[in-house]
Amino acid sequence: MSSPQNYYSLHREEIILKRRAWRVSHREQVRQQQQNCYNNKREKREQLKVEVLTYYGKGQLVCVHCGFNTVQALTLDHIQPLGSKVKRPTGINFYNRLKQQGYPEGYQTLCANCQMIKMFKGEEWTVNRLK
Repeated sequence: MSSPQNYYSLHREEIILKRRAWRVSHREQVRQQQQNCYNNKREKREQLKVEVLTYYGKGQLVCVHCGFNTVQALTLDHIQPLGSKVKRPTGINFYNRLKQQGYPEGYQTLCANCQMIKMFKGEEWTVNRLK
């Protein structure tokens, strides 16, 4: 009796043709599965972003400097600027890594406006300094 891997390697072309034919004949079902997968991944990414930004916003989903609370404009800020010394990770992979590392110190939630002001003025804003 052959293993499933061996069967696939022996019948690879036939399997590929059958799968292709099935996808063509079930086009709408394939599109629906792809859309569902996309929606689920998008929702999980948004939930992770909210979770990370809430943690670094000291328990609230707001900019720690001005109190702005629209999630689309909130960003994660390095408290100590890294400059060009280190390639800064961004996006969902960065959020995943922070969560896996147990939310290390050194980050804060800022809105895009405060992030730009901080960058152009070269100032350091932390929650403790603002109070």
